[in-house]
Amino acid sequence: MHEKRKPDENGGARAPLLIRRVALGVRFQPQFRVVDIFGELVDRILRSSGSPFGPSVFPLVRSNAMERVLVNEGTNESLHLNSRDAILEMNVDSTDFSDIERLAEDYSTYVLQNLRDLADLAGIERYGVLLKLDECRSELSQLPVEHYLSSEFAEARSLHFRFTRRLPCLEARVKRNVDDFRNVIYIVEQDEDNNVNIRVDYQEYFRPALDAADWRNKPYPKFVERGIDYFRGEFADWLRNLQSEPALVQ
Repeated sequence: MHEKRKPDENGGARAPLLIRRVALGVRFQPQFRVVDIFGELVDRILRSSGSPFGPSVFPLVRSNAMERVLVNEGTNESLHLNSRDAILEMNVDSTDFSDIERLAEDYSTYVLQNLRDLADLAGIERYGVLLKLDECRSELSQLPVEHYLSSEFAEARSLHFRFTRRLPCLEARVKRNVDDFRNVIYIVEQDEDNNVNIRVDYQEYFRPALDAADWRNKPYPKFVERGIDYFRGEFADWLRNLQSEPALVQ
């Protein structure tokens, strides 16, 4: 088991590489009453006092019968709201994990809390947090094509692969009729110009789905903290195998 992350000298937990973009999301069982409260929900997200997701961040709202999408075309940031999902995608350009934690708190307060209050939402099936790292070929001792394919495909010039790890949750081990689990998806891309992009998607699945009370007892920001522990532990160990010496991951 990996130790909990330790703060650096500036008080924050640091990522091994620059994090360009973050996606935060919750999936719930189809609930069409969410559609009925789209207008008030969007108003609260955009105009609540202190909201970090105001009209300057999301100047456009795209609408159809089943979805609202708050969009910033200049930054390519968005918030998707529909009868199954609430997915926030933001640029962060940071190595400080505390920036991710603050974003998760804001997402929980201004998106999830309003969803819960207005739609009496339940049936929560999945939490997710995805990190997209900066292009990193100069930080690697070996390109992924060389690391994974050189022995069998010496002429390979590009690579796109993903793999998934399924991990148990502690509660699933100690409670009857609970089959919760964690899922981690690694996505690695190398193009013919040797640009390398890495994404990692950390998820928790709830079986059975969370009712309203359970959801309150499992706050989304705590899930993100667990995800950050994974990124600093097992994900960092995997990344170290590709990084140049001395390793950037400490």
